[in-house]
Amino acid sequence: MPKWAEHYRKLKNPKGGYSGPWRHDIAPHLIEPMNALSDPSVSLVGLQGPAQSGKSDIGLNWWAATIHQQPTDFMICQPDKAMMQDFVVRRLEPLIDQHRVLKEKMLPGGSSDNIFLKRFKGMLSTHIWPVGAQFRARPVPWGWLDDYDDFPEDIDGQGSALSLLEGRQTTFEGAEKTYVSSSPARDGGGGIEAICEAGSNERFHWRCLIAANIFRPSSISSSSLIAKAAWMMLNARRIWSVRIMAASSIRHTKDRCFCRRWLYPIMVGCSLIKNLATTAR
Repeated sequence: MPKWAEHYRKLKNPKGGYSGPWRHDIAPHLIEPMNALSDPSVSLVGLQGPAQSGKSDIGLNWWAATIHQQPTDFMICQPDKAMMQDFVVRRLEPLIDQHRVLKEKMLPGGSSDNIFLKRFKGMLSTHIWPVGAQFRARPVPWGWLDDYDDFPEDIDGQGSALSLLEGRQTTFEGAEKTYVSSSPARDGGGGIEAICEAGSNERFHWRCLIAANIFRPSSISSSSLIAKAAWMMLNARRIWSVRIMAASSIRHTKDRCFCRRWLYPIMVGCSLIKNLATTAR
């Protein structure tokens, strides 16, 4: 899927922001989640991160690549009906219109292109919200639960959205795949945090932009995380999960990053010497 995005995906932001072909160098932290969604041995991918950190673009790339190269029935669930309708109009339909390879896959006829259902060659894309009846009688192998922490924890007394989706995937055991994306919003570490905590807590380390060495932030908590990646077998499922921290909260660990101990003092010292020399002249 990362190769598909790099080759086909175009970004269009007429009111500001980057427009042009997809570039992995702009958001390299999105590559591994996309690789996980492409891995047939992984059945659940969880992604926790702040708003506007690329979580939805991973899902959109997965959805588009599926339509184009591997048609598979697909279900997208948003927190409520209004958000689902807005998501289809604001994100899915422009994505189709901007990519000829997707438009060519859509079946003709008005019934093939509406808010709740889009029909492509070899594939149905169903768009729902977390109500028990929406999951009923809809077997589907692949599903995306977006903004998961805004879903009810228990839907109409039938369990979580994740458990309801898993119930729709039972006939596709071994070929099912779920993507859960969200910013953390539940107290007590439930929701997306619980999904991520199911992993082995491997950390994705970032590179210092000044010293160029790899470092880990000095504070790791549910509200300030750079990234936390995990692979594990849980209930016979291989789960990949990652947490992403807002860049503004990145802090160096004093004993881990060279620039904190040496480079910063040197830079400050050079600045003071330059100022003194300017004053003397």
